[in-house]
Amino acid sequence: MKIKIKKESIERDITIEKARAEDIKWVQDTIKRQGWIYDDIHHVFIAKIDGKPVGMARAEFFRKKKLATLAGVFVEPELRGLGIGHILVKKIIDAFPDILEWHLAGHSWIESYYSKIGFKKTQVVIPELKREFKEQIFMVLRK
Repeated sequence: MKIKIKKESIERDITIEKARAEDIKWVQDTIKRQGWIYDDIHHVFIAKIDGKPVGMARAEFFRKKKLATLAGVFVEPELRGLGIGHILVKKIIDAFPDILEWHLAGHSWIESYYSKIGFKKTQVVIPELKREFKEQIFMVLRK
């Protein structure tokens, strides 16, 4: 998928695609830089500008692929606010149409970000979301 973004009057092409072998080092380095604790790098989509990775989103599947969690959404700081993260999230959700429920957990600030995509705050927590955040909230997107 190719889209155009504008930043400071410069139009750039951005490509969103499933991560390839040549992207794995960037994904692993990003995971380490962010201090994330998982090491599963399957089901990762990458945003690229001029062939260079600038963002990623990752899915984990549970219960025989009946539900999924959204994890590891990241966009390089200098490119945030352009909609790249939302496009990555929508792309990864659209790539798995059989998943009827997408879950996520995070800091309290995620509610305003993910509600724009259709996620709703929930009290129902799946055991697979074993993350601990101060003021942690849980969200779900049901198709």
